[in-house]
Amino acid sequence: MFQPDWDSETTDRWQELNTLADKEEPGNDEQGIAPINPYEHNRSAARDNVLLKALLQEYNDHIVPHLPPSDFGMFDVVYTIYSASNSDYGSSSSLPHESVYLLKRYLEMHPSLMERLRRTLHQGKGRIRWNYTTIVHRMQTVFNCFLAYHGWQSGGSLVVKAVSDGWEGPGNFGAKVDIRLKFNYQHEWQEFAIHRALAWVLWALFEYAEELGLGRPEFW
Repeated sequence: MFQPDWDSETTDRWQELNTLADKEEPGNDEQGIAPINPYEHNRSAARDNVLLKALLQEYNDHIVPHLPPSDFGMFDVVYTIYSASNSDYGSSSSLPHESVYLLKRYLEMHPSLMERLRRTLHQGKGRIRWNYTTIVHRMQTVFNCFLAYHGWQSGGSLVVKAVSDGWEGPGNFGAKVDIRLKFNYQHEWQEFAIHRALAWVLWALFEYAEELGLGRPEFW
């Protein structure tokens, strides 16, 4: 015959878990206010810290070795695109047909990157009131999207900022790039030129958005 696993009186093998409702002070129900519980009653911050450290060790041992590293090839790519129409020392006065063509083909070779850029570029379309702050913020999110795809982020030895002041190219908004990375293999470009190349490519995502298949941003 089936015997239920409980009795009228609890034994030592059962632990009572008090709910928030059990601990409510009189009158809280009438006011609709629940008491503040600073930490879950059945957990411990110290125990959670031990668990988090164990999870980090497992992540470093089994996941990190299989993650793609930051791709230094991104700098070769942006230089090849930029130098097709420009020199190391500055942009040409002619329309950069060759550079735009190569950037478009590069995005077509990476459809997931193109889709991420397009989605980020037009997020909240028609619902945002554009001003200096919102434009710079949106440009920065697009820059971050491009960098993240190649395994980078802005900070430390690679700083990429959306700016108005300090932009050396045409128009009111662009990118300011500061690279302090140590390149340990030979490149066909001078290190000072890669700052200009990366800044130009990021700016071109906005200036030539229609030609690239990204769609013209409403604030540009």
